[in-house]
Amino acid sequence: MLALAISGAILIIIFTYAYQLIDRFETGASTVDPEIPYFKQSKILLVTAHPDDECMFFGPTLTNLSAKRLKNEIHVLCLSKGDAEKLGSLRKRELVKSCQVLGIPSNRVKNIDNPDLPDSMTVEWNAALVAKVIKEYASKHAFFFFQIITFDEQGVSGHTNHKAAYHGAVLYIKSLSESSVQLYKLPTVTLARKYIGLGDLPLAVANHFMTTKSKENDASRRILFISSPAQYLITHRAMRQHVTQLVWFRWLYVVFSRYMVINELIMVQ
Repeated sequence: MLALAISGAILIIIFTYAYQLIDRFETGASTVDPEIPYFKQSKILLVTAHPDDECMFFGPTLTNLSAKRLKNEIHVLCLSKGDAEKLGSLRKRELVKSCQVLGIPSNRVKNIDNPDLPDSMTVEWNAALVAKVIKEYASKHAFFFFQIITFDEQGVSGHTNHKAAYHGAVLYIKSLSESSVQLYKLPTVTLARKYIGLGDLPLAVANHFMTTKSKENDASRRILFISSPAQYLITHRAMRQHVTQLVWFRWLYVVFSRYMVINELIMVQ
């Protein structure tokens, strides 16, 4: 009976994944819901906390949005150099290499080296400082109408630096006189969902459609990105550029984390 249930679950996962890939191939859409406008010819700023966040958490988003046909201009702003183990100089170079694999040139990658933004599980970053860093980057690159993508208030992994990236981005948005910037957050899921890889796909797709079709949640715009096998391999290769971080438990993460293949983005109102 157990074997039958497991087999059924596997078939559901395979069917859901195959259906989404076929639908995307036929429609040319980069999300599972073509009714939701996805990013096209946009300036997009991904705000992360540490080198390797871009591929450990945002791989499906970046591999989809960097498609040449979408003509997006993607930038990565990493708020720390990841110097917790005194490897900051190496990790900065690894970030650039990873982003290049993901289709983002080095001149669109910025790694912040600020003693008030240390890579730390215990030091809480000042949200106003994070907002200032974002503002300075946006001003330097003449960003006026663009989208910001970052973590949510729980930080996906619970890391205090991830949470600060979100709160700083929210503060930056609130400081603007006009709503010329859209902020999207990557929602945190339960631990069980986080580490079942593609096993989370049926639930993610069902949740996406139920939420977007509900009139009560129309304002909370959701976008769902699912990596194709080729896109997953690109994200995997990007992660391998972070040589200093390739310890055994990160290999497990790369294999089992749903964030390597599934990203949901929710617009912050």
